[in-house]
Amino acid sequence: MYLDALTIAALRDELAERLLGPDASRGGRVQRIVQPSALSVGLEIYAGQRYQLLASAEARSPRLLLVSERLRRGVEKPSPMQLLLAKYVRGARLEGVHQPELERVLRLTFTGEHGTVHLICELMGRYSNIILVSSDGFVMDAVKRVPASLNRYRVTLPNHPYVPPPPQEKVHPRLLTSQDLLAMPAEAPVWRRLVHGVLGISPLLAREIVHRATGNAEREGALDPSTAGAVVQATVDLLRLTETHAWTPCVGLTHEGGVAVPVAYAAYDLTHW
Repeated sequence: MYLDALTIAALRDELAERLLGPDASRGGRVQRIVQPSALSVGLEIYAGQRYQLLASAEARSPRLLLVSERLRRGVEKPSPMQLLLAKYVRGARLEGVHQPELERVLRLTFTGEHGTVHLICELMGRYSNIILVSSDGFVMDAVKRVPASLNRYRVTLPNHPYVPPPPQEKVHPRLLTSQDLLAMPAEAPVWRRLVHGVLGISPLLAREIVHRATGNAEREGALDPSTAGAVVQATVDLLRLTETHAWTPCVGLTHEGGVAVPVAYAAYDLTHW
């Protein structure tokens, strides 16, 4: 299952609707901070009702979502990150939820007694992290501290400037043309060409695009200009959801021994399942 750029965009819309409301200047107030595990953070936010927001940087299941049960502490001794959150975020109001374009990142902005801070949730598999950043762009702390010995480009330590994930050398989907697609190596399946060559495309989304354009999610081989054009149009149509916000949450199922088993989820119709 993939937490891709479109799913993150749908999450952004949901969190903004629930936690900010129609008047963003009166966003929800953080009433409680917990740390369910070493790599997760829980916020209880009151915005007309109490919401439980869980952020996790676990490599195999990074997530940021509203949960129904009250979050509980799982770490005995408060970490430096939790203490900073208690000081700067508890009692503060949520003022914004922002997604850098086509990135698997959400930035939550809080303003309270001690000023404005940003809680940046990078939901990128084993590179996932939850980082508290000051208003002037410096790392205050993170659930995963990353020294220069591990990543010289992105040092994630207190008092170092926050550096966003590096840009990928891929085509922006709104600039994708049939010629771009035809120039990609034809040895790989079409969905894999999209993943490797186009920004914001996960394997699940790529298969959905190819299925909508050709009727076969696993289409292989060279494409003719007309089919390439159909793939480009399907890509543009699906990525336009970030503008129309016409989300249609969907679960893809398969059958094992007569039992329906969930195998995929998306914020759009999974027609290939």
